[in-house]
Amino acid sequence: MVKSLLKILLYVGVLVCLPAQANNYLRDPTTPLMGMQEDEASNSDRFGLSLQAVIIDGKNNRAIINGKTCYQGEKCGGYILTSVNRLSVLLLNEETQQIINLPLYSFGMKK
Repeated sequence: MVKSLLKILLYVGVLVCLPAQANNYLRDPTTPLMGMQEDEASNSDRFGLSLQAVIIDGKNNRAIINGKTCYQGEKCGGYILTSVNRLSVLLLNEETQQIINLPLYSFGMKK
């Protein structure tokens, strides 16, 4: 009787401790992916710009920003579209000379 009671207590103790140990090893699947800097992910919100699509066809690279088609080298909403890449564009603010990296996909979490 005592042996079976000890076995039950041992099993209960193991079952209680396992979830605490699992937290140290398991990653939350809803955690944002690594690699994108916090400031890049929030540029859409900070500057009121939304990169919706990129079109790369050699000479006429363009992007759709806030619903407007902008060609590389062209002024677009107060910024010059300086570079179009597969996953982002670079915009130059003429007044401040600030360069903004605007990603196509934002991996940051909304609060």
